[in-house]
Parts: sequence; C-alpha cells; structure tokens
Amino acid sequence: ASRGGPQAVCALLPADQLVADARTFRKVLGDAAKAARSTGAIATVGIRPTGPSTAFGYVRAGCPVPVKGVKTAFRAVEKFVEKPDLRTAKKYLALGGYAWNAGMFVFRADAMRAEIERHAPGLVPLVALEKFVPAKLSSIYAGLPKISIDYAVMEKAGHVIVAEGDFGWDDVGTWSAADRHLPRDSAGNVALGDVVRAETANSVLVSQGPRVAAFGVSDLVVVATPDSVLVVPKSRASEIKKLFA
Repeated sequence: ASRGGPQAVCALLPADQLVADARTFRKVLGDAAKAARSTGAIATVGIRPTGPSTAFGYVRAGCPVPVKGVKTAFRAVEKFVEKPDLRTAKKYLALGGYAWNAGMFVFRADAMRAEIERHAPGLVPLVALEKFVPAKLSSIYAGLPKISIDYAVMEKAGHVIVAEGDFGWDDVGTWSAADRHLPRDSAGNVALGDVVRAETANSVLVSQGPRVAAFGVSDLVVVATPDSVLVVPKSRASEIKKLFA
C-alpha cells in the first residue's frame, strides 16, 4: 500500500550497507526517484565494481535510457545474474557493463504492484493493504512466502533501468565484512570482546559473553554469544543462512 497514492515513489534499501559518500549517494538516489516517476520503470542502483567479487550478484546494463532533468546516466537492465565464481567475475569486469547488485530499488507504487501481481501473486496481500495498520501488517507479513524481492520480482520484471553508483559502498551484512572496516592486529585478525589468540591469522574473533580462545587457526569467523557459538570459514560466512533453511 502507498499513503501517497499509486504514483508515489518508494525506495527499497538494505539496512546492512555502508555508504562512505552520503552526498553522492543521495544525489544518485534522488535521480533514481525522478527516473522512476517519469518513466514508470523500476530503477536500481548498481555499484561500480572495485574488483572481481564473488560475494555479490551482478546487473548487466544495456542500451542508454534517456531521463530528463537528471545528470545520472541510466541504462536498461538486460539481466540480473547470481553470485559468480571467480573466473566468471573476472570475465564480467573484462567485458564491462556489469555492476554489483546492491539490492537498492526505486519505483512508483503502481509499477511495483503490477510486477508483483504478474510475477509473485503470493505477495499481493501485502501490496493490496490500503491502510497502514501495524497489527494487520504483521499478520499478513507472517503468512507471506519467504523469498527476496530479487528472486520474486526483479529477475522477471520487464521494465528495469540501472544507474551505476560510486559512493564508497559495501555490504556489511556478514561477519567477514568486519576485517574490511575494523582495526586488525599485525596478523590480520579482528578481535572484539574477551578474545585471546596465538599463532592465529586473518580471522574475525568476537565474544559477546564467554571468552574466545583461538590457537593455530586462520581465515575463520568465530562469534560467541551468551547462548550460541558460530564457527565458519571466513570465505563462506555469507552462506550461514543455510543453517536455518
């Protein structure tokens, strides 16, 4: 539902992202809102790759799409692709025209509703809600299929455009991101809380309760909370959702 009517512009943004250059981010997002309003397309902001990452999906951009009144360049989305292996990621960078899929989507309410009705009818009860009633919204949400907007709609939507963003973006939704943004010791470890380590390298060690002691290991994520302990290779930290599938 949209309080502003069917042509109100909405933005769907991840909560677990880091943006270093907020001013440029706001500018690109504002241009995406203008593009969504004027063209009726769903606009996404792809991130200019800084390397052949295998941690993100990619967006392949095609022909330019003219949008009046904005300085940001938009292109038609040809395809969303899943997280690639390293060889494929290197190929994407060599070919050009690929951006990281950051999961940022800007759209008119009526445009997204039409795509949901066409491709993901199981989500219709959510967008058909005419008034924002928290209790009713919670009840509806609990009964929805467990699927991301990428899989449910974006990979199938017919009118999607992309702008490439370069504003110091990173996905910090996994523990392996900690060593990109937090201080590391001389062996490359990030240690938070009650942690002791020896002969340990390139690991993320976190205690939110019991002491974490690491010896003779490398490239691990170890997180101890008052009621559970996580141990996973750092390279596979983004896959831990499989534990709860």
